[in-house]
Amino acid sequence: MGKRLYYIDILNITACFAVILLHSTGAVFSFSETPTWFLSMFLQAVGHFSIPVFFMLTGATLLNYRERYSTKDFFRKRFLRIFVPFVLWSTIMLLWKYGIGTFTISSFQQVAGAYLNNGIENIYWFFMI
Repeated sequence: MGKRLYYIDILNITACFAVILLHSTGAVFSFSETPTWFLSMFLQAVGHFSIPVFFMLTGATLLNYRERYSTKDFFRKRFLRIFVPFVLWSTIMLLWKYGIGTFTISSFQQVAGAYLNNGIENIYWFFMI
């Protein structure tokens, strides 16, 4: 194991708080000339750095992964961390939307396409990257 890089921890923590900020300023998505909307827009602009920072941190922490584990282990870990939660939560959301009538099922191809094209819940976009 290598030496711990504290700046990665600090960036991760800062980006986590920024994502919470982004998720708490949903008023920005319904325009109105109110102080709440303008504050939400400002806070969205302040916190938006977190998205590319998370992608860069992922890349930085995966550099030289072969020194820590094999490629087979790498893909096994990615499968368990990404594919399984994506399928689980997409299925839960699909069943919920089907139950309340906002998602209709017409064929297997339509459902498969919804999984493959992020058509069940658009907030799961980050699973596709």
